[in-house]
Amino acid sequence: MACAVTLPVLVTKAVLSGYTAQFPSLPYIVTVVIAAMVGRFLAGAVATAVSLALIYYYVLVPTGSHPLDLAVFGLVGLLIAGVLAGTDRSRGAALLARQAADAAHQRVTMLAEASRILSASFDLKSTIAQVCERVAHDGGWYHVIVLQQENGGLHYLGGAHAGGAREADLEALEAPEAVAAVQSRQILVLDAPGWRTSKFGPWRFRSGLVVPLISGAETHGILILLHVAKGHTYSPNDLVYAGEIGGRIASSVENASRYHQQVHIAHTLQQGLLPRSVPDIKGANVYVRYQAGAGTEVGGDFYDVFGIGDNRWMAIIGDVCGKGPEAATVMSVTRATLRALALHEPSPKRLLAKLNEALITLVPDDRFVTVSCAVFEIMPEGGARVRLARAGHPAPVITTVGQPPRLANGKSGMLLGAFPEVVLHEKVVELAPGEAITFYTDGIESRDMAAEDKAMQLLREHGDDPADSIAARFANAVPGEMGSKADDLVVLTFEVVAAQHPARV
Repeated sequence: MACAVTLPVLVTKAVLSGYTAQFPSLPYIVTVVIAAMVGRFLAGAVATAVSLALIYYYVLVPTGSHPLDLAVFGLVGLLIAGVLAGTDRSRGAALLARQAADAAHQRVTMLAEASRILSASFDLKSTIAQVCERVAHDGGWYHVIVLQQENGGLHYLGGAHAGGAREADLEALEAPEAVAAVQSRQILVLDAPGWRTSKFGPWRFRSGLVVPLISGAETHGILILLHVAKGHTYSPNDLVYAGEIGGRIASSVENASRYHQQVHIAHTLQQGLLPRSVPDIKGANVYVRYQAGAGTEVGGDFYDVFGIGDNRWMAIIGDVCGKGPEAATVMSVTRATLRALALHEPSPKRLLAKLNEALITLVPDDRFVTVSCAVFEIMPEGGARVRLARAGHPAPVITTVGQPPRLANGKSGMLLGAFPEVVLHEKVVELAPGEAITFYTDGIESRDMAAEDKAMQLLREHGDDPADSIAARFANAVPGEMGSKADDLVVLTFEVVAAQHPARV
């Protein structure tokens, strides 16, 4: 505002000195323009009034100019001040609109990124931690915490703060406001004056929001957003934004809970279709490992070990095409049929041929089965004779301490349940004390390595390990790949021991 008075005075001195004798009014117009640009309309109007007074006393009276000139100058000055002030207001409004659009775009981008992260995995710990970090960093919140409602209470699920996630501190959080938000199902604004000390470790906050995680009729927990800035207020748009974040987290928690429930049901059903244990065999050890694949459907991998008399034992391992209840039904039929047929048919080759006839009659046309069937006869002098037949299944691997592994690579027959007539072969393998034979399903294979090649690679590296660790080696070698393929894995190792050694199962 000072320039509205100072500039006309300086211009008047210049006029009296003769510097602007030809156009004495022009410098005053410039002062009005400058004042209006700096101080908007009021400054422009003051500059116009001061200029009018100075023009009257120092220009108009000495020169005898017509009074109309003074009126015209006043109108022009006010018009210039008004136009410039309006332009400035328009520019300010445009700037505010652009800032609001940028903020809205940033929030929409943040919500899209949160949706992408939350939908990428059912691992809530990981996805919630990532979202909290992004919200804290991009959303302008200093502390971001998610509590999940479970078993009648609120439990820490994930969190972050602007300086980076510190899980050890976040786990100590207790927030009574969270209970109130859960009960009311409304966003709770924390706006206590001054520094407000929460039970959030050593950290303090001045204001914040507590957002219930609502999906349908269920409340799955609480999202807590905290600020440390002084005097922070929350607009309706802030509440809507916080509610959108909470809604996405709530949907993710609900979907993950349903997924894990379905996985639990599928795995429970799968375990019910498999043997509870394997028998004790004098002169041999049997080790089995079943590992369920990712996904919510029952898999088709199966195994069984049972006695068929005269110190002979049958081991079966197989894989039904597909997943789900249909595959589980075929798996159950296959196991039951094999057990029933084995009472009267000791030959693995003929047993699998009869199983094929049963499957053709009992199961749908689009379901087939691969099976390895072996009959073990424990020899009185030590060792074991193995009669082996395969129907489209990967070849088992024989391991001897100090020697490279070798495939029990008899001819593989045709898979079962697809053709009325199948060609099958039978092979006899002699196992010495200390040797082991390992059967497995195709869950071991990777994108660039077939099941047999993968098994040979693992046993070249770990074939001298104790036989009871082989199954674990197979299972531990494939979890990352199984997560992408969602396939099951069964590993069965039959180890021959000296007759005087106690058997281990």
